[in-house]
Amino acid sequence: MSRTFFARQLTVKLHKSERAVDLAIAETAEQMALMVRGRLDHGFAVQCGHDAMLSMASAQAGLIDSRTAIVTAHNQLKASADQFGIDYAVASGPQTKPDEDGPRVPKTGFLHRVA
Repeated sequence: MSRTFFARQLTVKLHKSERAVDLAIAETAEQMALMVRGRLDHGFAVQCGHDAMLSMASAQAGLIDSRTAIVTAHNQLKASADQFGIDYAVASGPQTKPDEDGPRVPKTGFLHRVA
């Protein structure tokens, strides 16, 4: 197995993990919003579901801690790829990322960004 193929496998798994944690964070946020809106819409007392909401908030905090760890691992794997001369762009394949997260192309004065 080539280093690039190995890096590609790691990247695919990493992106799946990142997505899973982000989706779990989104689901817990939606769950909490539903709990609050449901209580208000149905006129339940504020104490109703409060302990469950505290538990959901704790779960969400844990998920955010997990996300932080995955972001750290992502950066560490990128550094390792650089150290071993693995082309991260080749290993990770085509991606759609927000502007603040890449791609990072050195400014040469010859290339211009297009829509």
